[in-house]
Amino acid sequence: NGGVIKFLENYKKSVVPTGSSTYEDHDGIAIALPWIIQSSSASSTDLPWDRLKEGAEILSTNPMALKHYEVESVLLHGALNPELIPDPIANVISQYKDTYPDIVAEIKAVQNGKDSGMSIKQLVKEFGLACPLPGSFQGALASIIGATSYEDAIRENIMAGGDSCSRGLILGAYLGAKFGLAGIPNEWLHRVNNIDQIILDAKDILS
Repeated sequence: NGGVIKFLENYKKSVVPTGSSTYEDHDGIAIALPWIIQSSSASSTDLPWDRLKEGAEILSTNPMALKHYEVESVLLHGALNPELIPDPIANVISQYKDTYPDIVAEIKAVQNGKDSGMSIKQLVKEFGLACPLPGSFQGALASIIGATSYEDAIRENIMAGGDSCSRGLILGAYLGAKFGLAGIPNEWLHRVNNIDQIILDAKDILS
């Protein structure tokens, strides 16, 4: 992984932040996810992104990547707070239409593809099977938009091929927030080592 390799190089050189300025993959959002979830207050539509991006910058300081990570953090905040933000996709479009019109255009391209009847597999192929942004962001949205269950969306993402794990970073977090723990099949949960303690630790962090 290019971002991890550059992180290790920068860390040894005491470079801060440690992230790569050229890294355009999706993985940087994974490091920030726990902070985003913990900071997702139900009393505000805003997230302290300037602080949260410190997590993402461990792997990437690339401006294009950071913009996508920011938008994804707001999407996740919406999924975590449905009473406050009933439509997270519409909220992001409204919030970033002037700030990040390029990302809003990416979202609308996915919406148009879904409206035209394209399958998730077709959309993922259209936007890019590899891990770099913006393709992995759009590929994840193909499964997020219109999802009716965690299990079906995850399966469709896997079957779409390519770097499904990169798309799965935000897809799994978003749909986990939307459908809750009950939406994840028990047989999947029990394949994770020490899952009971992981769930307890997660509850402690968020309580």
